[in-house]
Amino acid sequence: MEPATAVPWWRVPFTVDTWRRTLYAVLALPLGVVSVLLIALGRGAAAGRLQHGLARRLLAVEPRDMPLGRALVSLPINVVAFVVIGYALVGVVLNLGYPLRSGGSEADWGGPTLAGRWAVHALGGLLFLYAAGWIGRGFARLQLRILGR
Repeated sequence: MEPATAVPWWRVPFTVDTWRRTLYAVLALPLGVVSVLLIALGRGAAAGRLQHGLARRLLAVEPRDMPLGRALVSLPINVVAFVVIGYALVGVVLNLGYPLRSGGSEADWGGPTLAGRWAVHALGGLLFLYAAGWIGRGFARLQLRILGR
């Protein structure tokens, strides 16, 4: 049974926890690359501190030790998470910033009026934002499983 203070499912992408998880999913790639390099240089303890610090700060969990195998396995997933979440966030910026980037073509989505095009693109930007939250949560959950949590 869920606690009485649980957030409704439709509001989950707009919570602080969701965006911490999304930030974790995005930062896992650069941190993972640095960790693999540190492990290759014989600095496994430093790599572990980096991994643990990120998980502690953004996810409030204490991951188990991060051997080289887990670091290597997580890299492809981290690349996919970085690209997919990055694409969604770029979609947010491009759609919400439509009035700043558009030449005002009538062929754009939203109809013959500028107000209609702005409204459709703003809605698209909000949908990308909503999707990015769910996607970020999903990737963070997958990355945590790899970390052993």
